[in-house]
Amino acid sequence: MQNMDKVMKHFMVFMAVGVILVGAVNAQNSITISGTILPHSSLTVTPQPGYTSLNLTNGAVDTVVAIVTERSNYKSGYTIDLESANARASGAAQAFLKGASAGNNSQVQYVIKYNDKTVHFDANGKATAIMDATTKTSGTGVQRSLKIAPVRATDALADTYSDTLILTITGKS
Repeated sequence: MQNMDKVMKHFMVFMAVGVILVGAVNAQNSITISGTILPHSSLTVTPQPGYTSLNLTNGAVDTVVAIVTERSNYKSGYTIDLESANARASGAAQAFLKGASAGNNSQVQYVIKYNDKTVHFDANGKATAIMDATTKTSGTGVQRSLKIAPVRATDALADTYSDTLILTITGKS
């Protein structure tokens, strides 16, 4: 029986040491998590009431035709360029509305303002960096007005006149 008690004592000691050793062992491991936010720039053009019914006969003063929402996550900012499709097609440095009817060569010139600054076109109907932002926008973006002021066109033929404005946003690297 004494041998049995000795065996039990040794067994209990080994068990206690085993529990202590197991409890004293620290194992560590890790995981590094990551993700990527890709560069992004976008424009949303929201037409305003009256953008297709401008007063061309009497002219208009700074009519808001659209609200442009600029979004960009480029740290160094972004630029906005603007083109007049009619001016580009004719190689003109002046934006103009063109008559829809065949044979109507009448034009109605107009002035564009972006964020209350007059836009000036080059000889190819393009205005570069009409907005030159030096930082990123907030997640909701920045809203700016696009205004048109048609020159009075009392001698133009009766017709519907139009032009397409093309806005481009480019992130700065």
